[in-house]
Amino acid sequence: MDESLTGDTSDPAGEGLIRNDGFPGQTEEQKRAMEQFALMVQTPEFQAAMEAMGKSVKAKVSRIYDAVAPILESTRRLATRLAPVFAAFAENIGPILQRSVLPNWRLVELPDPELIRTILEDEGIALAWVPAPAVLKRLIAARGKQARRQVIGSSWKGIVNSCLTELEEIDDNELLAYRNFAQESAGALLGGFPGSSQALRARQ
Repeated sequence: MDESLTGDTSDPAGEGLIRNDGFPGQTEEQKRAMEQFALMVQTPEFQAAMEAMGKSVKAKVSRIYDAVAPILESTRRLATRLAPVFAAFAENIGPILQRSVLPNWRLVELPDPELIRTILEDEGIALAWVPAPAVLKRLIAARGKQARRQVIGSSWKGIVNSCLTELEEIDDNELLAYRNFAQESAGALLGGFPGSSQALRARQ
């Protein structure tokens, strides 16, 4: 291989200097800098400094691990003790929800909690109080986001009417101030005025 392409640093003349033929386009100043660097990394002082740095980093990592290890072990022991509690909660969450204040869930078989999280957080579909159980079952059974949007699209009037029914049940003084806006918004949507409905919702 052409030595000019490898940056050969051999010293056949034994002059104690590192030879550097450089790379294509390399300036003389760059060549001298590379030669000086090559000389430096071979000195005992540089090697000793690198070794000391490695030992220092290793010692710092070891100290950090020693400090964190007890915390990790305590967390592991706590998780082990709480595992049966979490298991019992997961096993009974279905009956707990079905006995809760959410009437639209009382006749619905609880799905995988991950599906509930996806519908609520990723797709932004409300599941509390509305929609009604029949629509809720269809949403849960739907395969994928698009299918659930189709369920909402074909059931929107029933969903709005369910909202109106739930609004009538509100008796909390703090929520009553918003109920009229919500009822007017629902009425505008049912009357064929989605723009007005959206404007009213924005005022809530």
